[in-house]
Amino acid sequence: MINPNSLLYPDAFLSPLAIDEAVHRALDEDLGRAGDITSLATIPEATRAQAVLVARQSGVIAGLPLALVTLQKLSPDIEVRAHVRDAAPVARGQHVADDLRPGRAILTAGGPR
Repeated sequence: MINPNSLLYPDAFLSPLAIDEAVHRALDEDLGRAGDITSLATIPEATRAQAVLVARQSGVIAGLPLALVTLQKLSPDIEVRAHVRDAAPVARGQHVADDLRPGRAILTAGGPR
């Protein structure tokens, strides 16, 4: 499993505690006590899925550690293979990360767009 801190820009001033707190607050606000009812109702618990995070346009990666922490909070056994780290330039269509599982965690975290 990837350590989210390894994806931070080396000179980043964002602490791992701040990342964890921000993700916790966002999930708490988004999911509340009921959780993601759409994912719970439509995706069987044992469903495995694969997702690929692709850059829609050229730019600079920002927030990848937060995305990873979000996925890990939704499913501690999630597998992620990141191809870049924060502050890395990316081209349109470049794969940023892949192998995100299980299915409910992917859909709850944002699913396909």
